[in-house]
Amino acid sequence: MYSRIPSVSHAIREILYSNSLYINALKTGIANYTALAIKIKPEVEKMTKSEVNINTIVVGIKRLADVIQGENSYVSNDNLESIKGARISLTGSILDVDFGMEIENMERILDLFDKDSDIRFNFFQTKNHIKLFVENINEIKKIFRDELKNQPDTIKEGISMINITLPWSETEFKKTYQLLSMISNILYNNQILLHNALFTPNEIVLIISEGDAAKAYELLRIKLYK
Repeated sequence: MYSRIPSVSHAIREILYSNSLYINALKTGIANYTALAIKIKPEVEKMTKSEVNINTIVVGIKRLADVIQGENSYVSNDNLESIKGARISLTGSILDVDFGMEIENMERILDLFDKDSDIRFNFFQTKNHIKLFVENINEIKKIFRDELKNQPDTIKEGISMINITLPWSETEFKKTYQLLSMISNILYNNQILLHNALFTPNEIVLIISEGDAAKAYELLRIKLYK
C-alpha cells in the first residue's frame, strides 16, 4: 500500500499556490526565500508529518520561483498583447460522458439541454466517440436514465472544465497557436495533468482533475489578464 503523505517539494508547491500573495512575490522577484521558508515551515511539516530542514524548504522555494519566473519570460510582451481579449472560466464538478458512434439520439440530448440554458455543456465528436462534458447535477443523470434509448458507454466524475473563449477571427489562427503554446508550457512546468483537451476556432476546453483545476485556472488567469 502506497503512502499518501506528500513529498516536501509537493507540500511547498501546494502551500505557495494556495496563497496568491506568495505567488505574486515569487513572480515579481521580491520574495525573501529564507523568511518565506520560516513562515511556511510549520505547514510543510504538518503536511509531510516529519521535521524538515529550513534549507531544504529554501531550495524548494527557489526551484518553484525559477519555474514561475521562467513562465513569465517564455511568452514575450508582444505575444501577450496579441492574445489579449481571451476570456477564461472554470466550471467545477463535470461529467465526462462517452457515447459510441452508434448512438441514435444525440439530437435528443442536445434538445433536452438546450431547453435549460442554465446547464453548461460542451459537445465534441471524434472518429470513434461522441464526447459530452456537462455539469454534474442530479438532473443530468436523471435525463440519461429516463430520456435516452442508448445509455453512455462511460461516465467519469471528479473533473473540472476550464473554458477559454477566443475573441479573434478564424483567420487569426496564429494567435490560437500562441495561446496553446503558453497553456502547454504552464501546465508542464507546474506538473498539471490534462484529463482531456479540445479546441475549436473560437474556444479552448481543458478537462482537468478537480484537485488541480483551481491552481491551473489561477495560473492561466494571471497570465491572460496580466
